[in-house]
Parts: sequence; structure tokens; C-alpha cells
Amino acid sequence: MQYNKINQLFPINEQLQFISKLPNYKVNQYQNLLQNNQQYPNIHSKKQFQTIIDTYTVHNKLEYLARLIQIIQYTLKRKNSKELLEFLIKESRDDIQYYKGLRHFLHKTKFHRNTRYQTQPEFIYYHLLPLIIKKNKIHIQKIMDIGCGNGAKASELGKLLKLQKHQIICADIEQWFNYNNIERKKRDIELLKISEKGDIIYEKNSVNLITLIHTMHHWNYATTKEYISRMRNLRDILSDDGFIIIIEHDVFTEEDAMLLDIEHGLWECVLNDNVKEFYKDFESKYINPIELDLIMTKSGFQKFKSEYFDAGIIGKIMIPDNSYMGIYKKI
Repeated sequence: MQYNKINQLFPINEQLQFISKLPNYKVNQYQNLLQNNQQYPNIHSKKQFQTIIDTYTVHNKLEYLARLIQIIQYTLKRKNSKELLEFLIKESRDDIQYYKGLRHFLHKTKFHRNTRYQTQPEFIYYHLLPLIIKKNKIHIQKIMDIGCGNGAKASELGKLLKLQKHQIICADIEQWFNYNNIERKKRDIELLKISEKGDIIYEKNSVNLITLIHTMHHWNYATTKEYISRMRNLRDILSDDGFIIIIEHDVFTEEDAMLLDIEHGLWECVLNDNVKEFYKDFESKYINPIELDLIMTKSGFQKFKSEYFDAGIIGKIMIPDNSYMGIYKKI
């Protein structure tokens, strides 16, 4: 069985230099991560659901099972907690059986219309950009979203900023699962091709704001050099007063990593019924916040602000997992 390490980008001694910058409650999680040099069962183990469930049924810890239920409820927009719990703990299954069972659960239960939550672009516009603009007097004339998905987030942020189509740049590979240029062209955005390696060719010093929202963990590079090369590429595109906003998964435990894999699996195996493609094409390498800070520091950026958000509380945005937000200034 193949296992993947959670943290493997930087030597431990480099990471330890940043531990004093963690919030106190994060220090224990980080020390545990280093001491155990944790690895986790990846999607091909087909034991991710059962491993999470065992933290409750075997080890009597409720946290990760509760987060699993929350992720399922959010992603599938179903609130049948009792029925869902009974399904999860009734008997041992492999992951594919869980996904099949959840498709049945999806179709036999009622859609839950959630109350209005703040979107990620709204959170950026109303809470983050005022901090940047007030202190740095930056006038945002062009934005670029890397790993734009269907282009919806960049389009929404651009409209909030009252930008025109040519000022909203979306960069991604041509197709990834259900995301493709056919859907993106329906929005008021400019599409920019990005190579499979992540290279972007664009005018230097031309973009005021770059966003990467839950994108970097899909880069899956093997070395720090590759991450730094990509970030230096983006640094060249940024204007001299430019900023990058990164929202990434906050992964400090093997359970964190498995829950995130499952979240991706819910989209592809349950909502889109792409089981074969998911197990063939899905790759991820989760970067903990210290590794991200190291990447950015070595790429010519200075951290302007950072925050940790527990599941679902980031400005009441519907994010079902723990997230880390960093704002980095070009230097």
C-alpha cells in the first residue's frame, strides 16, 4: 500500500525557524506533526473513510467524525445527521462503497437550501482588500486568479471591483475534471493558458492582485525549486505594489489530509459520478502554513497578514475544512 507524507518540502530545521510565528494553539499540532513524521493513507488505500470513522469508534475521539459529517452535509447540501451517522458507522466498507452509498443518500434525501453565506470573493473584497488598500494606497486595475476553476470567483471579485472583462484574468489548464474553457468562456473574463507545469506567459509588472484559492495543493510538485519557480513567475507578473492572496487548506494531521481527499472525492465520485477519473487523475500535496511561508519568503515576497480559520467560520463562508489565509507583498 502506498502512503504519502504530509510534510516533505523543507528540512525540519528550516521549518522550526518559523514555529514561533504560529498561534499558541497551533504549536502543539505542529510539534506532533514533526515528532510523528506523519504519513497518511492516500486515496488508493481506499481506507480513508474507515480510518476517520475509527478515530471515533475505536479511539473515542469525536472531532474528525464530526468534521467528516460536516463536510458531507455541506458538499451534498443535505442535513439528515442521524441517518448519515448511522450509515457511516453501521459497518466497515471501502471508500468506493461509501461513495456509492452516499450517492444513494444524495438521491433519497431532500436538498437543503442553506442561509446566505458570504462568498470567498466577498470576503476578499470586504475584509482583506481594505486592509491592503488603506495601508499601501494601491489602486487595483487588473486581477489574476490562478487555478480559476470555472471562473466564477474571479468574475464575482471583478464585478465587486467594477472591473471590465479585460481586467479580469483567469489562468488554468484547459481542462481538469469538469472544469474547462467551454464553461469559462460564458463569463466576462479573459482566459490565459497555463501549462501543465504551471508556467504563465504574461506582461511583466502588469497585475495588481493575484489570487490562489485552494489551488497550490493541486500543483503536486516534488521539489521546493518547482514551487519557488512558479511563485517567482507570478512575482514577475505583479506590479511593484502588487499582492498575492493565498487561501489554502490548513493541514497539520493525517486526518486533515484524508478529510480533504474525501471532500474532493465527494465532488467527483458522488456529485459528478466520476469514480474512474477520480482514482486515475486526482493528485494533491498539502502544504502546511509554515511551508507556504517558506516558499513565499524564498520567492521574493514578504508576509503582510495571515489568519487561521477553523472549519466553516471564515467570514461565514461555506468552507467545510480548516483553512489558512496569507497575504503576501512583492518586495
